[in-house]
Amino acid sequence: MKVVYNMKRVILLSGLNVLSRPYLFYPLARLVRPDLIPSFYEYGYRYCDPRHSFEGIDFEHAGNLTEMKQLLEKRFFSCSRRKHVY
Repeated sequence: MKVVYNMKRVILLSGLNVLSRPYLFYPLARLVRPDLIPSFYEYGYRYCDPRHSFEGIDFEHAGNLTEMKQLLEKRFFSCSRRKHVY
């Protein structure tokens, strides 16, 4: 991970849909822009629509998607369609 911090540019490729599962995007976003992405709990409460369960807090949902989409478009690049990739 220290190698990434010394790079001027980083390109991450992933097949996940960020807007439907934002909790999976957190490690990637934190790796690329740690200055923009807060701790996991702040991120989770803002974008993952947490719900209480018997096992604790469940962050596997999505919430605040308009703000999340704006963050992705403004600070990250996100292709969500196959036609944009090819």
